[in-house]
Amino acid sequence: MFLFWDDREQIGLKTGKLSTEKYYLILDRNYAGKTQRNVEYQVFKDFTPYCRFPLMSSFTLSPHIIYNKDIHLIDNKFFNIDNKISELEQKIKRLEKGNNK
Repeated sequence: MFLFWDDREQIGLKTGKLSTEKYYLILDRNYAGKTQRNVEYQVFKDFTPYCRFPLMSSFTLSPHIIYNKDIHLIDNKFFNIDNKISELEQKIKRLEKGNNK
């Protein structure tokens, strides 16, 4: 699970620990894990500047989560690039056919 804030200053979070009085979080998708209370979790706050990929720190509790998230984001970028290349190739072919007439 990832929590995203556009601006840490907006919520007054500069450094330290983040805690909540709430007993639950509302997620944007189904959570398949076991329900637990009073367990450690991690909020990722460092992201790449262009694609906003989550970055691992040296104390990451679950590096596989960040790795898998990043791989999915990269895979999606490649998919979009491949589709755009295919569209451009089709446009070029149509233009070439039009010039050969």
